[in-house]
Amino acid sequence: MCNKDLHPYATQSDAPYAWYVLGVLTLIYTISFVDRQLLTLLFAPIKHDLHLSDTQVSLITGFAFAIFYALLGVPIATIADRHNRVGLIAAGMMLWSLMTTACGFVRTFGQFFLARVGVGIGETVLSPSAYSLIADYFPAQKLSRALSVYTLAIYAGMGAALVLGSAVVTTVMHLPPVSLPTVGTIHPWQLALMLVGTPGIILVAILFTIREPRLRAGIPGIRGQTALPESSLDRSALRYLVRRWRVYAPHFAGFSLLGMLGNGIVVWIPEFFSRRYGWPTSRTGMYFGIILMISGGPAVLLGGWYADRKRARGVLDAPIRVAITAIVPLGICSALMPNAPTPQLALALLAGVIFCFGVPGGLAPASIQMITPSHLRARVSAVYLFCTTFIGTGLGPTVVALLTDRIFRDEGFLGRSLTTEAIVIAPIGLGLMVATLRPFRLAVTTATTGQMEAESPDSSDKVRASGT
Repeated sequence: MCNKDLHPYATQSDAPYAWYVLGVLTLIYTISFVDRQLLTLLFAPIKHDLHLSDTQVSLITGFAFAIFYALLGVPIATIADRHNRVGLIAAGMMLWSLMTTACGFVRTFGQFFLARVGVGIGETVLSPSAYSLIADYFPAQKLSRALSVYTLAIYAGMGAALVLGSAVVTTVMHLPPVSLPTVGTIHPWQLALMLVGTPGIILVAILFTIREPRLRAGIPGIRGQTALPESSLDRSALRYLVRRWRVYAPHFAGFSLLGMLGNGIVVWIPEFFSRRYGWPTSRTGMYFGIILMISGGPAVLLGGWYADRKRARGVLDAPIRVAITAIVPLGICSALMPNAPTPQLALALLAGVIFCFGVPGGLAPASIQMITPSHLRARVSAVYLFCTTFIGTGLGPTVVALLTDRIFRDEGFLGRSLTTEAIVIAPIGLGLMVATLRPFRLAVTTATTGQMEAESPDSSDKVRASGT
């Protein structure tokens, strides 16, 4: 007989294995962030050796990765919703690891751009598939905690990339180039990228220790599961989201704006410390990497634990409420940090920013899984990631730059740009999250009583588009 705390598709013996699955996925996610972020601290030698401009380097770092990461998310997630997610993640990991290694062999801007496109395509596979897998292995009472553990990899990966990258920056310029047969001259920064990509190629084998859940809602051909009609599997995720826009629209927009605020700070912190306090990039990277690991990581776990505790007490909108509690101090710390008179005080406030930004880190994907049918989870998660990639990753740093260049017209006023972004974005994000509360409670109630499409495909026409 199943324990009440276990997922309805699991048995008691599956609980330890579920945490093993989570551990493997978290490790893979950490590796993806190391591969993704290390490049940002190698700008100087890359520009020098390949004779690139700032614009070309920014395109390689951001646009080449983000555009395909976002645009291909939904099509790839459609495959994940219908086929083996473990195999899909393995293929994606192999691709992004090979492409990261390939970045070490490039000789031109075009080659580098294409290699980074490959990294983005490979990493697009991971999170939608992982969210869906984790949701199948963990019950609603533990889902926030589980996905917060997974999200912990963001801070571990970014922190490790910055700490490692800072060491690379201080040593790369002192190492001589190496000549390899048939390959030619390999510069130190190229060697660093090759070494970073290699572990992923080797560790992809660990993914095959993960099995798909024995029962998967909405997927025909799985023993013991009543298959949904093929028409229900073909139902457009976009149509589903439009019918329930009252819950998904403010949810996606609110968390995307939080991402915009956070990414604007993360990207510009090294340059801000350089312009305001005269710190070298390597020094800032080292301190910032440590802050990400010791402040962001625990915050993610705390947010997931607290949301699960409130959910266990009957608070249906616990993930949204916990996220809301972090927005006000996030806005305050983000506005004050650029105005700190000393770098030490700025670092302390930065730790507060990262902590408050980390608390809701795992709650956005967890809350999506709670209100979305199993056969649509990967696609809905991909739409969410599409929004956060364009708004958060894409617009966050750009808004700061536009404020500096177009409004203040002085590079020395970067701090004012960061403060302005915080003052404007935090209140809007707070309002959107508050607007999510009621429709989210209705959606959770509908999911709990078994009235969502995952339980009865024909019931979708009976559900009103009032957020449920």
